[in-house]
Amino acid sequence: MVSKNKKNSFYLEENGAEKATITELYRRKPESSPWYMETTGIVNPASEFHASLNYTEYDEPPKHQKYNASLHNMIPFRCNSTTPESNGLDEAGLFSLALFSWLTSTLWNIFRKRLNAENLPPLSSHDSADINSKRFFKFWEEEVAQVGPEKASVGRVLIRFQKTRMIVAVICSSFFSAAGFLGPGLLVHTILQYVDTPAKDSLYGAGICFALFFSEFCKAFFVSLTWAINYRTAIRVKSGFSTAAFEKLISLKALTDVSVGEVLNLLSNDGYRLFDAVIFCTFCITMPVLIILCVIYSCIILDLTALTGFVVYIIFIPVQFLIAKLTGLFRRKAIHVTDKRVRTMNELLTFVKLIKMYAWESSFEQNITEVRKMEKSILENAGYLQSVNTSVSTIVPTLATVLTFIVHTSLKLPLSSSSAFTVISVFNAMRFTIGVLPFAVKAFAEAKISCARLKKILLLKNPESYVMQLEGSPNAIVLEKATLSWKRPHDKAAQDEKNNGGTKNQNGAVYHTQDTANLRNINLTLKKGTLLGICGNVGGGKSSLISAILGQMHLLHGSVAVDGKYAYASQQAWIFHGTVRSNIVMGQPFDEKRYQRAIYACCLKPDLAILPYGDMTEIGERGLNLSGGQKQRISLARAVYSNRDIFLLDDPLSAVDAHVGKHIFEDCIKKELKGKTVILVTHQLQYLEFCDDVMLLEDGTVSEMGTHKLLMEKKGRYAQLIQNYQTDHSDEIKEEKSFKQSTQSTLSPEKKSVAPMKNGIENPAFEASDDFSIENQNNKKLVDKKEDDKNQLVKKETMQEGSVTLKSYHCYIKACGGYILSFFVFFIFILIVACIGISGWWLSAWIQDGAGAGCNTTVVNTTEAVCNKDNISENPRLHFYQMVYGLVILVMIVLSAIKGYIFTKITLKASSKLHDKMFNRVILSPMSFFDTTLPEEL
Repeated sequence: MVSKNKKNSFYLEENGAEKATITELYRRKPESSPWYMETTGIVNPASEFHASLNYTEYDEPPKHQKYNASLHNMIPFRCNSTTPESNGLDEAGLFSLALFSWLTSTLWNIFRKRLNAENLPPLSSHDSADINSKRFFKFWEEEVAQVGPEKASVGRVLIRFQKTRMIVAVICSSFFSAAGFLGPGLLVHTILQYVDTPAKDSLYGAGICFALFFSEFCKAFFVSLTWAINYRTAIRVKSGFSTAAFEKLISLKALTDVSVGEVLNLLSNDGYRLFDAVIFCTFCITMPVLIILCVIYSCIILDLTALTGFVVYIIFIPVQFLIAKLTGLFRRKAIHVTDKRVRTMNELLTFVKLIKMYAWESSFEQNITEVRKMEKSILENAGYLQSVNTSVSTIVPTLATVLTFIVHTSLKLPLSSSSAFTVISVFNAMRFTIGVLPFAVKAFAEAKISCARLKKILLLKNPESYVMQLEGSPNAIVLEKATLSWKRPHDKAAQDEKNNGGTKNQNGAVYHTQDTANLRNINLTLKKGTLLGICGNVGGGKSSLISAILGQMHLLHGSVAVDGKYAYASQQAWIFHGTVRSNIVMGQPFDEKRYQRAIYACCLKPDLAILPYGDMTEIGERGLNLSGGQKQRISLARAVYSNRDIFLLDDPLSAVDAHVGKHIFEDCIKKELKGKTVILVTHQLQYLEFCDDVMLLEDGTVSEMGTHKLLMEKKGRYAQLIQNYQTDHSDEIKEEKSFKQSTQSTLSPEKKSVAPMKNGIENPAFEASDDFSIENQNNKKLVDKKEDDKNQLVKKETMQEGSVTLKSYHCYIKACGGYILSFFVFFIFILIVACIGISGWWLSAWIQDGAGAGCNTTVVNTTEAVCNKDNISENPRLHFYQMVYGLVILVMIVLSAIKGYIFTKITLKASSKLHDKMFNRVILSPMSFFDTTLPEEL
C-alpha cells in the first residue's frame, strides 16, 4: 500500500526513519561535522533536500512550571552549590544575578588557566538554540496563520518570544528610573537646603545622606539587574533567530533565491543587530517617564523656565528618529554592497587555484577594491550620522542646562545655588537616557532590516515532497509513469499534468506541457535486497534518476514511492575539513567492527597505513590532500558505515583503477551490502552481468530493462553497448582474466578477492589478519607523535595571550594617518570633556558671585529697591557670565562637529587600509597557504 508521506518537521524523519530531535542529533555530532548530514541517512549534502520542517511540534510547558527557573532566580540568596554539569546562572539568586557574582568561579578559572571551551560552564538548557528556535517557529507559524504570510511580522513574533522577560525588565528599569529621579531630584535638593540652614540637626542630615546612598544603591542594583535580564533575553533571541535562519536554509532544496552574501550576513551579523536591540529596548520604554518626572520637578524648583531644557530634549528626539531613518536607509544600501563583496570574496577563495593558474589576481583584487570603495562610501555617510548622533547626545544635557539658566537669568528671575545645582543634578539624571538613545536608535533601525531579511528567508517555499512511503510492501522503490524535471513547473500546468496525465494534441497523442522534462514515463519496481545496475550514455538521465528518488526534482506526472532509509554516494565525493574518521562516521556513534568492515570493503586500509596519523589524519577543505580515488572511497565508506536500507551509488567506481574497482565491487557491493537494496550507476559495464537487474537509460527514458542474460539475448541497444565496450577494452579484459587465472591457482579462496590488489599497488595492510585494528595502530602513532604536529595539513589556530602589544597600537595609529592626526583627535575629545567641566565650574563661580560685590544686604521688606546678594540675576556682570556660559556651548558644538567628521574619516581610513593590506597579502600568498588555511578562517 502506498500512502502519502506526511511533512517532516522539527522531528526529522525520512521514509520510515526513526525520529530524532535536533537536540539529539546536534549533541552527538563530532567536531567539524554538520549535524544535518546524518539526519536522513543521505550521507551527503543532498540529505538536506528532504528536511521539510514543521515547527509546531514544540509544546509550551504547563503554566505552573513555565516560570519555575525564573522564580528561583528571584530568591534573594541561594546556597545551592554549582556542579560541573550545571550552569551557574540557573543556580544564582537575585543578588548574585544582579551583581554577576555567579561568574566569579568562572572568571577565576579563566584567570588561573586560560579562556577556552573546557573552562566555560555548560550551556543552560533554557538558553539552548534548539529550545529557542522551536519557540520562535511556534510563534511564527501562529503569526502566519493569523494574519497571513504577507502581513506576518518577525518583530511581533520577537515581542511574543520575549514578552514576559521584557515586562520584568521594564519593571526593573522603572525602579531604576525612580531611584535615578529620587536621588538627584528630591534628596540632593534637600541636602542643599540643609546646608543653607543655619540650625542643623546632625541626625536629620545623616538620615538624608543615608537615604541618598540607599537611592544610589537601588539605582545601581536595578540597572545592573536590568542589564542581566536583557543580556540573557538577547542571547535567547539571537540563538533562536540564527538557528531559525539556519534550519530554514538547510531545509530548502536550493538557494536559488538567496545569495551566498545574504546567507553569510544573515547568520553572522543580523543576530547581533537583534542582540543590541533587545538590550536597549526596555530602557527606551521607561526613559520617557524619567524625563517627564524630571521636567515636572524642575518646573517646581525653577518655575516654567525649566521647560527650556525640556524643549531641547524634545527637539533632540525627532532628530534621533530622522537619524534612525537615514541609518536604516544607509544600512539597506550597505547590505546589498556587502553581500556582493562577500559573494565575490567567497568566489575568490573557492576558486583560488584556478585564479592563480590564470594569473587573475589583479582582476579580482580590482573588482573587490571597487566594491569595497562603494561600501566604504555608504559606511562613511552612516558613520557621519552616527558620530553626529553620539556627539549631540553628549552635549544635550549641558546645552539644556545652559539655555535654561540663560533664559532664567535674562528674565531677571531669582536663582539660588540650591535651585541651580538641583536642576543640574536633574538634567544630569537624564544624561543616561540621552546616552542610551543613539545606540538604541541605531540598534532598532538595523534590527528592523534584519527582521525583514529573516522574513524573506522564512517565506521561501519548498515544493511539497512528492516521495511517498510504501507500507507493508516487498518493494523498496516504485516509480510509476514518473515524469520529472529539474525546472519548477508553472502551477497551472503542473496541476493539469497531474490531473490529466498530459495534454492531447490534434492527433490525439499525449504530450507533457513541460518540454524540459528530464525523465519521462519511468517505470521501476525494485524489490528489497536487489542490486540494480544502471548504464547509459552521458546525459542519459542516470544521475537524474537517483535525484528523483531523493526528491530533488519536480514531479510532473506519475508517482515515486520508497520504503526504507537510504544512503547516497554522489558522483563527485563531498569531503569536509576534518579527520578521515569523522568524514566516514559523520556524526554517528562509533562502532569499531562496522568501521573496520567499511574501510576494508572500500579498500582504504592501504591508504590509512601510509597516512601519518592513520584515520585521525586531517584532510583539507574538499579533500585537497587526497586523490580523486581516495575521496571517492571515503564517500563510499561513509555510505557503507551508515548501514541504511537502500544505497544509491552514483558511479562510485569512476575515479578508481580497475583492480581497486574490482575489489570494491566484490567486497563492498556484493558482500558487505548483500541483502541491501542497491542502485549502482556505472560506466564500467563489465560489472553489470553480476547485477540482479540492469536498466539502460537513454534521453531520459528507459530503453531496456531486465537481467543481463535476457538483454544480451534480445540483441538490442544494451547488447550493442556491451559489445562496443568489450571491443574498446579488450586488452584490459584479457589482462584481467589472465591475472585472475594466475591468482586462482596460487591463492587460497579467502585471499582471492585481495590478490588483484597486489598487481596494482603494494598493500601491506592486506597481509595482516581481518582483525587488524587501525584504531590500535593510530593510538600508538598518536602516543609516539603526541608533540609532533608537523605532518598535519592544517595547523590549529593558536591563541595569543597577554595584552595588546605596542606594535599593534603603532600599526593602527599609522593606518589612521599618523601620530599627529591621532593626537589631534584625542585632544579634541579632551577639549569636549573639558568644556563640560568648565560649564559647571563657570556656573558655580557665577552663583558664588551672586548679585555682585556692590550688594551686601538681603533686606527685601521695604519699598526701596534693594538687592538680594543671592540673586545672580541682579549681578551687573550678568551679560558677561551669560556670554561665557553660552560661548562654552558654542565651542562644544563646533568641537563635536569637527570630532565627528575627523573621527569617522580616520577610523574608516584605518579599516580600509588594514583591510586592503591584509587582502593584498592573502591574494599574493602561494597556493600552499590556501591549502593549509581554511576558507572560514580567512
